[in-house]
Amino acid sequence: MGIGQRLTDLEQLVQSLASRPQRSPLGPGVMSSNKFKSKWVTANMINVSELDAVSTNTGDLSVTGNLTMTNAGAIRSAADVTYANNTGYYLAVVSEGTPTPTDKAKFRVGTATGAATPQYLAFDGTNIEFRGTMKFGSAGLDKIDSNGLHLEMTDAVAKKIDFTRTDFTPSSEISGFVSTSFSEVKLRSTYTDYGSTSRHSSVNVLGTSSDSSVYIVSQNGTTYYNNLEVLSGTSNTSLTFTTNGTTRLKIEQDGTTSRTTIGTANLKFTNIGGQATAGTINKYMKVEIQDGATTTTYAIPLYNLT
Repeated sequence: MGIGQRLTDLEQLVQSLASRPQRSPLGPGVMSSNKFKSKWVTANMINVSELDAVSTNTGDLSVTGNLTMTNAGAIRSAADVTYANNTGYYLAVVSEGTPTPTDKAKFRVGTATGAATPQYLAFDGTNIEFRGTMKFGSAGLDKIDSNGLHLEMTDAVAKKIDFTRTDFTPSSEISGFVSTSFSEVKLRSTYTDYGSTSRHSSVNVLGTSSDSSVYIVSQNGTTYYNNLEVLSGTSNTSLTFTTNGTTRLKIEQDGTTSRTTIGTANLKFTNIGGQATAGTINKYMKVEIQDGATTTTYAIPLYNLT
C-alpha cells in the first residue's frame, strides 16, 4: 500500500471519528449544542427531560404537559401579527405603562383593530372588545351588531329581556311578539306580595294591520285595574279608562265625522259641528243618558262668542 492510500484512509478515519458523539465537558447526560451536526440525529424521537432550543421547525406538535413561555414570547398566527396589526390570532403578555410598566395579558382573533371593516374579538388587558355580528340561539338568527339587538321571531312565542334578582322577588321584562296579523311590545313588572299574591303592571304597544294602541295595565292575580288605552285606528283615536274590564271613561275622536265623544256607558257628551258665524249657534252638544235599556238624547246649542 502506497503512502498516498494510507493518507487517504487516515483522513477518512478522522472524519468518521469527528462525526461520532463526543464526551461533553458539561458532565454525563448533557450534550452541548456545538457537538451536533446538521441532520445528524435521524431517530423518530428524542427522549429528554429538558430541551433548550433557540429556534425549532416542526410539523405537528403534541404537548402532553404544560406549554410555558416567558413574557417575551407570544402565540400568534404569523411573525408579523401583533395585538393590533394584521389579520390572525395573537396571545401574549405585554408590558405597558409609564413610569412603572405593568404586565397585561392580551388576546385578539380576527382582523386588525384598525381595519376598514373591523371584525374581531379581543381583550386588551382591561376590556373585551367585539366588532362584527354576534349570533346566538339554536338557529343563529338572533344577533347583536352595530344596529342593535335583533331577536328573530320563528314561532308563536314572545321573546324577552329579563331584569331579575336571585335574592329578591320583583322582576321586570321587555318582551316582543310578531305574527302575521299583529305585533306587540310589552314592558312588564312583577311583584309577589308576601309570597302569595302576584301583582303585575305593564305597558303594551300593540299594532295591527288596521290600528295601533297603547295599554297601561295593573293586574292583581287575574283581575285587571286602572287600564289606560290609547287607540289609533283608520278613522278614530280614543283614550279609554277601564276598571275590571268595564269602561269608566272614554274620550274618542272620530275622524270621519269630526266629532269628539267624552263619556261612559251611561253618559256621553258629543260635540256636533254647526255654523261658524259669531253670535250664532256654532255647535251642538249631544248628550246621551242611558237608563237600563232606555237611552234619552238631548241636543244643547253652543254659541260662538268670538
